[in-house]
Amino acid sequence: MGAQLSYWVLEVKDVERAVEFFGGVFGWTFSRPRPSGGRRIWATQPWGGLAPLPPGTEPPDRVVIELIPDDLEAAVREIRARGGTAEPVNSPFGQVVTCSDDQGTHFALFIPGFDDDD
Repeated sequence: MGAQLSYWVLEVKDVERAVEFFGGVFGWTFSRPRPSGGRRIWATQPWGGLAPLPPGTEPPDRVVIELIPDDLEAAVREIRARGGTAEPVNSPFGQVVTCSDDQGTHFALFIPGFDDDD
């Protein structure tokens, strides 16, 4: 039995602030606010969304969502310019940059490299 990722969500402190941050970094567009306070991200595969963190919680220390940007260096510059962090890490699987947005939500950028584990 197998499974495919069908949807992903970043839980953030302030959804509208995250819309500005991620929309500015990646050019994403978003649905109108949902009754839950979240927003659907248009044109990502698989589908994605932003959701408010449950009251009284903080973003997790680590998240394993990795995004493949069109231009890694430009994305790193834009993340930093918008108050986020972006730090390259050593990886045998390609280029990885661990990031956080300007609210502390963690994510990573990933450019696949050669993987000979066949």
